[in-house]
Amino acid sequence: MSVKPGDIAAARDLRDEARAIVTKNFSEARSDLSPQTITKTIKNKASNEAMHLLDETRAVVAENKFVIGGTIVALTAWFAKKPLIVALRRVPLPRKLVPKKLERLWP
Repeated sequence: MSVKPGDIAAARDLRDEARAIVTKNFSEARSDLSPQTITKTIKNKASNEAMHLLDETRAVVAENKFVIGGTIVALTAWFAKKPLIVALRRVPLPRKLVPKKLERLWP
């Protein structure tokens, strides 16, 4: 099997192209691993995910306004239950409306 001089030149050109691509990829990888680039990448990723979450939240709220409103009211009532109970005890009710179990709690 004989090798032609043109084949050797083509193989060298192919080798040189491959070497240039590998060198370029290696230098890009090296620059991507610098500390400034890593922090910038993390910051950009976190920012993009936060924006995506905000957009998704807006879409959910737009579809379920009453559910979100009801949940907010329920949570507010839950966290403010003691002041609400105190305020309701001050409301005068006729004795016949107060259940027997709650008579001792109601003034």
